[in-house]
Amino acid sequence: MSLKLMAAVCALGSLLVDISALAASGTGFAVANGRIVITNFHVVQGCTSVTVANFGTGVVRAADPRVDIAIVEPERPVNASLHFRSRANPVKLGEEIITIGFPLKGLLSSNPIVTTGIVASLSGIRDDPTRLQITAPIQPGNSGGPVLDRAGNVVGIAVSKLNALKLLPLTGDFPQNVNFAITSSVVTPILDSFSIRYQVGTDDKERSVSDIVSAASSSVVSLECLAREASRAPTAAPVTPGPNWPTPLPWFGEYGAIAWDRGTGKYGASWNQSSPKRAEEAALGECVASGCQIVARIGPRMCGALATTQDGTRAGAAWRRDREAARLAAFENCRKDQAGECVIRTTDCNR
Repeated sequence: MSLKLMAAVCALGSLLVDISALAASGTGFAVANGRIVITNFHVVQGCTSVTVANFGTGVVRAADPRVDIAIVEPERPVNASLHFRSRANPVKLGEEIITIGFPLKGLLSSNPIVTTGIVASLSGIRDDPTRLQITAPIQPGNSGGPVLDRAGNVVGIAVSKLNALKLLPLTGDFPQNVNFAITSSVVTPILDSFSIRYQVGTDDKERSVSDIVSAASSSVVSLECLAREASRAPTAAPVTPGPNWPTPLPWFGEYGAIAWDRGTGKYGASWNQSSPKRAEEAALGECVASGCQIVARIGPRMCGALATTQDGTRAGAAWRRDREAARLAAFENCRKDQAGECVIRTTDCNR
């Protein structure tokens, strides 16, 4: 592998694009007889108001930012709901898939837009088992939309794509159809944990794309985030469809991470990311060396710092409530190796 390509692989965390990032809208799909809409966490993160098109205001009832999943309750139930593929029948490499969503809202059709492709890989960046790589084209606004098999069952949720423009100078080429979905095998356990009833497809007979889209489109909805405000949560009182159903959660904060490569002394840091996973990806992307590893994970409203020796081969990282406390702790951790004078390389705080 060339040094340029190695650098590109290490930078992939910062080259991923949330496909709702360019617009305050996304896609969701209904389960639980239309009472619940599933989407990406980054679609609704910090939204003071979420509109579910044709079904009123939505309330975010729960979320898992690590996987990038959010559970929304619409004001009025959606007319239909989708089935998940059985966990006993996992998706296969090369299998044909279909996406339905509302990309580039305000520019393209206001009706659901369909793309097709195959499962190109059973894992994501750096063999991430929570992701599928798919060839079906997806755009900003597709985030949270269903990825269906040829029987119409949900096998994934559209989530991100590679940023072709940023990758070009690193590899000398444009990536083609390198898109990612959250595999449904990590989504259904989240629903189980909240006692949310959902349906599993019992028929795996292949149907035409047009038949699948005709049956599924009424379950797919457009979501719009009317305003974003950090550290705010929806406050409406919850309905209780199950014993573990949560009240609206205190709004998730922002996450950070620090990466460092002992061999080269390179480092990278990220702050105020939507999830721990995205914080790690961004820090590794900033580090841009083949040996970069995460040395600190910084939670909401925490400060972090990295200190290294002058040659970068020894390091100390720390996180504290206060910026200066984090700097001092990182400096002391670096000095423990007694390998030379230490200097602070990076420090910041999450919201």
